[in-house]
Amino acid sequence: MKFTKILLALSACSLFSAAFAYAHQSDGKHSEFIYDLGFDLRFDNREYAPSDFSGSGTIFGTRFYPTIGLRTGSEGSKHSLIGGAEIRKDFGNINDIGTKILSDFFYYYRYDHNEAERHFSITGGVFPRTKCLEQWSTAFISEKQAWYDPYIEGVLFSYATPRTVVELGCDWMGKYGASSSIKEQFLIFSAGHHQISDWFNVGYNAYMVHFASSIEAPGVCDNALVEPYMAFDLKKMSFLDDFYLKLGYIQSVQRDRTVTSEFELPGLAELTLRMEKGFWGASNSLYIGKDIMPLYNKLDSAGVPYVDRLYFNDPFFRIYNDSSKCGSYDRLEFFYSRVLGGSLRIKVSAVFHFNNVSYSGSQQIVGFNYTF
Repeated sequence: MKFTKILLALSACSLFSAAFAYAHQSDGKHSEFIYDLGFDLRFDNREYAPSDFSGSGTIFGTRFYPTIGLRTGSEGSKHSLIGGAEIRKDFGNINDIGTKILSDFFYYYRYDHNEAERHFSITGGVFPRTKCLEQWSTAFISEKQAWYDPYIEGVLFSYATPRTVVELGCDWMGKYGASSSIKEQFLIFSAGHHQISDWFNVGYNAYMVHFASSIEAPGVCDNALVEPYMAFDLKKMSFLDDFYLKLGYIQSVQRDRTVTSEFELPGLAELTLRMEKGFWGASNSLYIGKDIMPLYNKLDSAGVPYVDRLYFNDPFFRIYNDSSKCGSYDRLEFFYSRVLGGSLRIKVSAVFHFNNVSYSGSQQIVGFNYTF
């Protein structure tokens, strides 16, 4: 019955949008009805027994997200109202049957303005993370976090030219009073890069997590990450289809205000190398420095560990368990990636993790993405 109501609601919205678009053809503006169907499947087997940074387990499931909307405006400026629903299923989870299949609704407004070679956009509402222009490494957002929380609830500003991209956004993640244990929480993020030459660019990724009071646990935590980097696109100097080198430094700024007014400032240097030829590729990211998640196992004022409520990056970036010593984390990936039929993207990966030259575990990943 719930699924039938969803289909009826989407059908009604489709008819309304089509009628609205037709009614506005006479005012001199171009209006169009837009729609999309997306499907993701992810198999992610995690064998982390050699370490205790994160538990082993398997993520295996699908996401289906039909989308409809209306776009209107002139050639230089366009307004879009878009909405849809996500239907998610974690395979083997019997609690999903008949009660939790509908994961979420998303709906947002988007403004696009094009002038010469400059593009500016504003996106507001509940919208997919894929609307962000820049890429984020697992040092900022883990693959698990991106899979289970694929939407931003807030606003995103983006500016792009052929050589420069800058974006700024806010994701409101927790409302005080929603329950006695939910903390007020939001994430302000920004990223960008500037292409200095065909093979060299500089950029940055940054976010600040504000983790504030709940009814049960007053107090505020600050969690900020900033990474300036240099990147080199060297494929034209080789026989490879992709030859990418990145040098960066991740600065972490951490504080639990209920404990101290002083900030902890651990950091990590990053060296990433990625190579691809045909459908095959390999990527290796080496990080050297200190634990950038020092509050991970600490307790809030209600005695609950912060863990993944405060941190969204991969736990391997803790380097050591409960230690401030310098160390290393290495992420090595071998993958096969291709596009079939113009719309079906397939990627198969084997990922290996190493902390302080010791083996920390592996992943075997198969992913499918289809967009109609």
